[in-house]
Amino acid sequence: MKFATAFFFTLILVAWPLAAQPAPAANAQRLFDQNCASCHTAEPAAGIPDRATLAKMTPEAIYRALTSGAMRPQAAALTEPNRRSIAEFLTGTTLKLSQFADAAQMPNRCPGEARVGDPAKGDAWNGWGVDTSNTRFEPAKAAGLTAAQVPRLKLKWAFGFPGVSSVWGQPSVVGGRVYLGVDTGYVYSIDAASGCVYWSYEAEAGVRTAVSVARVGGRTAAFFGDMKTSVYGVDADTGKLIWKAKVEDHSTARLTGAPKFFEGRLYVPVASGEEGAGG
Repeated sequence: MKFATAFFFTLILVAWPLAAQPAPAANAQRLFDQNCASCHTAEPAAGIPDRATLAKMTPEAIYRALTSGAMRPQAAALTEPNRRSIAEFLTGTTLKLSQFADAAQMPNRCPGEARVGDPAKGDAWNGWGVDTSNTRFEPAKAAGLTAAQVPRLKLKWAFGFPGVSSVWGQPSVVGGRVYLGVDTGYVYSIDAASGCVYWSYEAEAGVRTAVSVARVGGRTAAFFGDMKTSVYGVDADTGKLIWKAKVEDHSTARLTGAPKFFEGRLYVPVASGEEGAGG
């Protein structure tokens, strides 16, 4: 990929410490047995975490999976306190959503108010499919790495995402910045050269889509969708919301593919979690 000629970045998921205070609710075992145990058995189907694996997760990750993530259809009948009880029961840790997830609370803020570069330049890796044909490929003439160079790569910077268990979407590299969303619903704009953070935006649910960046009128916008099927357009320079739209009302619908901006319109693919709900 062309941007690799200038830098090579690595995003490392860092687990921030949480206070280990066992706080299982009295009825949490019953709630788990009735709503979760049939799938999360000692020998679950492929791709489904067993009870021991769930115990290693953070309560925030399990809570978000039940509230706005992959387990939302299965947990639809549970109350908010019941979801918290299950999350704390499985992990033996008190659920406490991190106050440091917002970029405004982070120590590594980028100085000044630099503007994002032109997203139309050829050195961008913009959105999941990169181009309107969704090739997910840079032509050979734009490649910046050879096989011989790979063993000599070194870490330039790392960025930890507070309270996060999964970074679903592919990073988009546009105009000197890295844009990506995480399962807590936050989207971050990070400096590609140094790893400092410009801004964050909190969506209503986890963000699995890649971020697509485009010039719209007189400003640059970043587009992405969340797991509750809302699409967002935010200012790519500041992270301020421009608009938000709900694109699907089906209970198991979710947005996983990156939106694509083309000739003044935003095209949004919609996926489904019906297979899991059916089970």
